[in-house]
Parts: sequence; structure tokens; C-alpha cells
Amino acid sequence: VVTQTPGVVVAEGATAHITCCWTGEFKKTRVNWLKNHTEMSVSSNTACQGSLQKEQCNCATLTFSRITREDSGHYICKVSVEVPVYVSARGNGTVITVMARENTDDTPPSYFLIICFHHH
Repeated sequence: VVTQTPGVVVAEGATAHITCCWTGEFKKTRVNWLKNHTEMSVSSNTACQGSLQKEQCNCATLTFSRITREDSGHYICKVSVEVPVYVSARGNGTVITVMARENTDDTPPSYFLIICFHHH
């Protein structure tokens, strides 16, 4: 079973992480990421060492630093087991929505000036 982070909403320029975890103990797994059903060039091999915690073994994280609007999309994680037999499974996908960041230089600060008049 492969599970993924549910939808992520992030501001442009921020850092975002999506995680993909799977059940089962396998000696060698490969994780590929697909964006809008197209395979991405990033992939990670996870070789489980005895010293690693189980959670680290069975999860892979895709990190975006300084995310852009073009990074918005539907990301699916595909986990392939190569040893002892070839099996692959995929998650339901994570939708990343990148919000336009407010232009902090030009926008006035969001506060109200309340002027009180005293009547004599």
C-alpha cells in the first residue's frame, strides 16, 4: 500500500515537501515521481540499512525549495520493488497548489487608521 501527503497549498517562493510512504519490508526499492502523469527526472533509491529507522526506510520525500507557480500540479509517487521480484505500486497523488505571493514592496500595510473626533 502506497500513501501520499494529501493536497498542499503553499505560497510562491516557499519550501514544500510531499511524502510518499509504503508498507512492506523490501531490500531494494526505487521511487519515481510523476507530475501530471509524466515521469520526472528525480528518482531515489532507498537501500534500507539496519541502523535506519523503519519509517525512514519506507518513505521518500520530494522537496521543492523556492517553489514557483509552474510547480503546481498533480504528483504521483510510484514505488517499484526490484528484489526479490519486480512489483510496482503507486499512490493516489498529491495536488500542489502554489499561490501567488503578495508583492510586499508595493502593497500598503494592511491596517486601518481610525480617527476619533471629540465633540465638545
